[in-house]
Order: sequence, then structure tokens, then C-alpha cells
Amino acid sequence: MSGRHSVPIEVERVAAAGGLGEVRGSHRALYRVLAPGDEQRAKRADARNAVLVLLAAALPLLTALLLWWATGRAGLAIGVGAAIALTGAGAVWAVAAKKGKDQVSRVYLYSEGFLLLDGATNTGRAFRWDDFPAVHRSSTDTFVSGQHIGTDHTFRLVGVDGTTVVLRGFEAQKNPLPTDIVELGPLLEEEIANRRLPLAVEAINAGGEVRFGDLSLSASGIGTPRGHLPWGGVGPLSTSAGHLLLGTGRPAKYPVAAIPNFALFLFLARNLDTTR
Repeated sequence: MSGRHSVPIEVERVAAAGGLGEVRGSHRALYRVLAPGDEQRAKRADARNAVLVLLAAALPLLTALLLWWATGRAGLAIGVGAAIALTGAGAVWAVAAKKGKDQVSRVYLYSEGFLLLDGATNTGRAFRWDDFPAVHRSSTDTFVSGQHIGTDHTFRLVGVDGTTVVLRGFEAQKNPLPTDIVELGPLLEEEIANRRLPLAVEAINAGGEVRFGDLSLSASGIGTPRGHLPWGGVGPLSTSAGHLLLGTGRPAKYPVAAIPNFALFLFLARNLDTTR
């Protein structure tokens, strides 16, 4: 469920104390709040989970091929491969559920910030939009034996003090987790973009540039690690498999997850590019 939701009195008190303003709606998401320095440890844990998912996807096919080669019995190979594939699918679901298992939260959106309500302890924690200059998005598709299991959507809000709020949800083909991350994520991006946009426009109008990680925007084009790319050579500003494509012919690829405020980046780039 998303949108309007009755606000518990405890939430109202925390929101008022945090100066969050008027409530605009609520959504559900899995979350983690990472103190400064904790994000690298969390990334290493996510990398280990990614390796487990990769092994779960590859093991059935490799096992089936080896059995077929060793025994010459295709039926046996297919049967064993299918059994391992089912086990691998179970492992993927376990990893997806574990990432924030006891942290399914209702996220209350306000005019000046948001509040996370911990369903286990019924306690709330308030955050202000102005405290988060950047949000990163990423989406990862999971396949097991060629079958699309689902898509993991993650939005990382990075605070000025190094605090990181990670909100995510696994959009599954079957048995979806109870989150509204597909609706919530763009709202988070919009709130932060609305606050960064005036500063970005002012900097560009003054002849400067605005940085987005390894990339930068200016009136003349996009700055990249490979050099300056004038607007005439930027290309269609499309994305593919989680990467931004820049350039014509054989475009360079840049991970969307590494570009802070990607929605704002696209909005500015498409409005600055007068060659379209």
C-alpha cells in the first residue's frame, strides 16, 4: 500500500520534533541506516551476496554438462540440474529476504523530510531533505538458470555528515516482498533534485560546471574521465544494463549507480543540449 496512510501518534510526535512539516504519504521499503564508515563494510557484504547469487545461477548448468559428459545420460543430467536450480532459486530468495529482513519499514514522506518507522520496535527516526545532497539509484536483475527471478531496486541517500540511508525492495515475479520501492524511489529523487536544481542552474549560468561523481555538466557539454564531450557528440543520453551511454559510434559506459542525483543529471543534460 502506498500514498495516504493514517499516521500513528508516535510518528507525528517525532516528525514534529524534527520539523518535517506536512505529511504527504507513506510507502513501504526495506531499509538500513549506515553510520559514517559503515557503508564500505555493507558493500563488501553485498558483494559476497552477489557471488552467492552468481554461483546459484551457474552451478545447475555446469553440473548438468559435466554429468552428461561423464555418463552420457542426458535425462540424468537434466534432472540433477533442475534439482540444483530449485535449490539455487531458494538461495536467491534467502539472500533477498535477508537483506533487511527485520527492517521492513513504513516510510512517511513530509514536505521537509521523511521518517522511517521500525515495524519491530515501533520507533521512528526523522531525516530532513536538506541533510542529503545526493541520492544514488541502482537496479539489478536476478536470473537463475535463464529464468528472471526479479529485480532488486536500491536508493542510497548520502548525508552531509556521512550517514547513508539505504532504501530498497525486491520486485519479484512471484511472491513479491511487501514494498513500494518502485513508487518511493522516484519520489526520493524528486525531493532531492528540487533542492539541488537552483544551485546547479546558478553555477552553470555563471559559466561553471556541476559535478556528478566522475562526470560534470556545463553549458558546453559533459566532462568525463576521458575528456570533455561537447553536446554535439554526446549522443542520445540513453541507458542500458544499468549504465549511461555517452558518445556516438561506440559509446562509453558509466554505471548509473556511481552517478549521484542521476535524475537531476538527465534533466539538466537534456535541457542543456541544444543540438537535439
